[in-house]
Amino acid sequence: MNEEYENSQYDNQNSQKTIITWRFIVGIVVGITVIMILKGTGGFINSCIDTYNELVSLQEEVNQAQSEVENAMQRRAELIPDLVETLKASDAHDEQLYAEVSSASENLLNVISGDSPEAISDADYELSLAINRMIVFVREYPDIIDKEKYSKFMTQLEGSVNRILVSRSNYNEVVETYNTKVRQYPGMIVAKMFGFDVAEYFKADDIAKSELNFVNFD
Repeated sequence: MNEEYENSQYDNQNSQKTIITWRFIVGIVVGITVIMILKGTGGFINSCIDTYNELVSLQEEVNQAQSEVENAMQRRAELIPDLVETLKASDAHDEQLYAEVSSASENLLNVISGDSPEAISDADYELSLAINRMIVFVREYPDIIDKEKYSKFMTQLEGSVNRILVSRSNYNEVVETYNTKVRQYPGMIVAKMFGFDVAEYFKADDIAKSELNFVNFD
């Protein structure tokens, strides 16, 4: 009986030791797993923070680039009233054409205030068309236009057109970088979480480029 009791006690002790050992092992595994999860979670959170900050910076670059485009367009539109008055002072008259040019410039100035790049591009395109019609009209009267004043305004318009083309190109490059970040992983996750939408591109205005061919009366 004593021997059976001792064997039973020995088996119980071994069983308890085994349980303790397995609990210890399980505890270590669980602890390591928790640490790895926490590290992974921490890494993910840090990645999200970095991505968010990058999106904010890129968004600010987009806004700044858009402002530069709008400033260049505004500068061109603001030249139109004085140019029209210069032409009106000559004997070359086309009141309807002058009204169209003035209306297009006013519309662009109104649209620039907080509208979308698409709407701004459309308004700028209409102004480009109106300016070109006016230039073609002026070239029909080379002897009665004040060439000095007209050439001065056209030189300023040329500079404005160049600034518009450059600033629009810079804007579209910034937008491409920003949109790529918004659409690719993991940026797309952060973008959806915090409401970062893709930005619109400014449409090319090939009509504006043709103004450069009409600066002189040659």
